[in-house]
Amino acid sequence: MNNLKDKFRRFMVGRYGTDELNRFILTVVLAMVICNLFIRSGPLIWAELLLLLLSYIRMFSKNTGARFKENQGFLNLRFRAQENIKTLNTKFLSARTAARSCAFPEATEKSVSTAGNAAAILWEKAKKM
Repeated sequence: MNNLKDKFRRFMVGRYGTDELNRFILTVVLAMVICNLFIRSGPLIWAELLLLLLSYIRMFSKNTGARFKENQGFLNLRFRAQENIKTLNTKFLSARTAARSCAFPEATEKSVSTAGNAAAILWEKAKKM
């Protein structure tokens, strides 16, 4: 068994190996395989095989500079996507907070929580009408 490990180690010397892009590709392939269990689509099988082949080509490539550039491009794209999601999440949360603001501005001076004093606020509003 150790002989096989040593042979594989020697084979991998100077080769690129795995990185974040390969892990992402393999995750997508796994998701496609799971979907294909239910859908049973021929083109999906071919897409799985092509992505798996791409992953192995990248993994066993000796052109480490090109594979590094590809991985950096993927990492930059993933970072920008994560930042956009964070921005959208912040905008969504601020919109939810704005929507929760008090319907009766005069009541905010009396209480921080309008939910606890809703009956009193409504009573005061009804008296003014």
